[in-house]
Amino acid sequence: MFILIACVVVLSATAIAVIRSKKPLKLILAEAKYELLYSAMGSKYMMHDILMRKKNITDLPLKSGKTAVITGGTRGIGLEVIKLLLKCDINVIIGCRNIQQGENLLPKFREEGISTGNIEVFQLDISVLESVRKFAELVKNKHDKIDYLINNAGIMFGSYVESRDGYESQFSTNYLGHFLLTYLLLPNLKKSGTENLKSRIINVSSCAHIMGKINFDDINCRAQYIPGEAYAQSKLAQILFSNHLNELLKKENANVQVHSVHPGLVDTGLFNDTNMKTVAPWLPSLFFKTPERGAYPIIHACLSPVLEGKGGTYIDNCQVVPASDRAENVELQEKLFSFTKKLLDIETKFYVPAKGYAQSKLAQILFSNYLNALLVREQEQVRVYSVHPGVIDTDIMKSHWYGSIPGFVRKFFFRTPEEGAIPVLYACLSKDLENNGGTYIMDSKIHAPSEKAANVKLQKEFFDFSKNLIETKSFSTLE
Repeated sequence: MFILIACVVVLSATAIAVIRSKKPLKLILAEAKYELLYSAMGSKYMMHDILMRKKNITDLPLKSGKTAVITGGTRGIGLEVIKLLLKCDINVIIGCRNIQQGENLLPKFREEGISTGNIEVFQLDISVLESVRKFAELVKNKHDKIDYLINNAGIMFGSYVESRDGYESQFSTNYLGHFLLTYLLLPNLKKSGTENLKSRIINVSSCAHIMGKINFDDINCRAQYIPGEAYAQSKLAQILFSNHLNELLKKENANVQVHSVHPGLVDTGLFNDTNMKTVAPWLPSLFFKTPERGAYPIIHACLSPVLEGKGGTYIDNCQVVPASDRAENVELQEKLFSFTKKLLDIETKFYVPAKGYAQSKLAQILFSNYLNALLVREQEQVRVYSVHPGVIDTDIMKSHWYGSIPGFVRKFFFRTPEEGAIPVLYACLSKDLENNGGTYIMDSKIHAPSEKAANVKLQKEFFDFSKNLIETKSFSTLE
């Protein structure tokens, strides 16, 4: 039924466009192709939503003292998300264009009997980068910690319009502005998250991402603008960003996780200007989700304990499902992330603990070897050694994935602290090492360190760098 109506709509609209429009025939046919693709996809996901209706539900745990930031939210799905967040006793910060509409929400919800939670409203036009920066600054000045960021605001289809910053409106509203906002609020999200209860970033995407491609050569679609194509691009971009950011945060051991959500086909104002709503206005109210049911997957991604530690996932009807192959493409994720950083002229630096640890251990050997050389030249009776005690079963492993290995397995493969102490004592007391300073000890024997650690030029460069850090002019009379 839905597909039949859609075909009639598309064919009729195409015929009228050919007769009346000044657009090239090639563009008209391309637009018709996307209309048909959206109709086919819409019918599939409409049936999917109906079949998954019983699974599209989530609990509303009490989260007193928590703070959520949401973009948009004065109508449609976002309005229902805010209502559900208030029921969980969450303080909700709304970023919207019309402040008065946002401020009217709390009295309205209080009249409906929702006595928990609170609302703060700040002006935000997510498509304007300067507005995003001002909004983020206001939020950060009032709230040191943020528990949830819900990138909800969005537009769909419409005529070609560029934002104040010169970007196609769907790209700037649905993706680019939210990328910048996430970047600006990320330090506050990191402060709030803990190992057992991570902060969460939710990007409200769409099943339309399946048809999306990222046109890096013409991100604004100026050469050929097809509303459905631009919308799909923006929704794919959200998922690519979500997945890549989540991986970066995991590598950093940051207590923040990222999810992307398809809320379903929801009867909201987004469909008002579509051909389907014009020809069959009764169809959405009959077959689509209500805004409240569209809000459930977003709340689930935001609050469900089932998803704890499972960032980088795509949520549909409160279930984790695979996104498209293109959305899961790691190379494409990295390319878009770097591309977006250049657009916004920002630099994101993520701390990777393993790299930091390796750097510190290399530094120790560089220091040991260079200091020993200085002492030999000075004819001092002091020698310096570097020691690798082995992989030891100690508390230091708790912050590493090794710590998740069962104890009986660690006992079998790892050294005990006593065994780890033997190489250290060997370096300290053994007569075999007399006058053999500047060496690297492993398994109570002298071993060659890495080429980098043995690099004399690097040793001196790092030694001088370290002295400057601690403002020491000289470490030896020979310098």
